[in-house]
Amino acid sequence: MKNGNYEFQIFHDGNHQSWRFEEKSTRNNFYDKVKNHFLKEEFLNKNDALTGNVNIVQISTYDNVGHAQVVPNRWYDGSSYKEILTFVEKEYKNI
Repeated sequence: MKNGNYEFQIFHDGNHQSWRFEEKSTRNNFYDKVKNHFLKEEFLNKNDALTGNVNIVQISTYDNVGHAQVVPNRWYDGSSYKEILTFVEKEYKNI
């Protein structure tokens, strides 16, 4: 894992994974890349994602400076978890 105060996070099925970035702008661009790549799997309505027995993947960011979440959470169909994780790991290596 790289050093840095800016994190990209994935939550799924009670698990949490994060990737660190030294620059906030690099992390934000990474977040946008993941978000845009998986637009078709995203729940557009927060209530749809959080209601019932829906298996979800959540992505978000976190700043360890000031301890703040800086972008809205995004929710995706849980069946996309492995695909999202693989994409994130591959793209993170290229930074």
